[in-house]
Amino acid sequence: MSLGRTLPGTLLFLLAGSAAVVGINGLMTPYRTGGGMFLGWLLCLAALAAAGGVLAKWKLGDSGRFFLPFLLFALYSCLYGILGGLLPRLVTLRETPAISVAEAGQPAYETSDVFHFSDGNVLKRYRSTRQVSRRMLAAGFYHAAPVVPEGWKEFDPVPLWAVGEFQGKAFPDDWTKPVRGGYRLISDATYRNMIEGNGLTSQPRAPMVILDEHPREALLSAARIELWGLVAVWGLSLAVPLLLALRRKPAAP
Repeated sequence: MSLGRTLPGTLLFLLAGSAAVVGINGLMTPYRTGGGMFLGWLLCLAALAAAGGVLAKWKLGDSGRFFLPFLLFALYSCLYGILGGLLPRLVTLRETPAISVAEAGQPAYETSDVFHFSDGNVLKRYRSTRQVSRRMLAAGFYHAAPVVPEGWKEFDPVPLWAVGEFQGKAFPDDWTKPVRGGYRLISDATYRNMIEGNGLTSQPRAPMVILDEHPREALLSAARIELWGLVAVWGLSLAVPLLLALRRKPAAP
């Protein structure tokens, strides 16, 4: 099958794969459990397989042509769910004004991505830590701790949780400073389990945030990493077949 005929099929497969990964993860997040995240990944693979089958039926490609982009999307969709699925935030970013941390869980801010705070401190004595086991990457530690306003009592519900992954087990340096902002964490299975076992009562809508003095810029930077990963999937999926096609051309007499 010629490159001129399969190139449109590859482009359609890439469009369908991108929509499937972003759309399925967008519908299923926040992931409450690792099983939910795995299910989201399986649904992405099923959507990719279905897209490849439809395009093959239309004679716009075959399993051999779609194998590389399918493999790349399988890897990307897994990482995309783990990293948080932030690509839509490049288009629809919702921010709060400067609010007290006591207001973070109010319904008005339930869909906010970026939070700006006028007060708040991380409580060290209630921090939870869990080691991350990895075979190919250096092991890190998940941290979760309550963020509360002045006058908070131990029997009061926690309105906000600070979460993050760090290389050391020690208390993160940024968490020793007054809280000024953060962006919402979407994929939350491990942190949610840590919070539920913390022993404190949490407000029903208490968000989990990654603290940062410049949360908007930090979130957009994380989203751009996901975008560059998607660009890499597209680039490799298009470049490899093109290079192979050029190598097959007979030499000029």
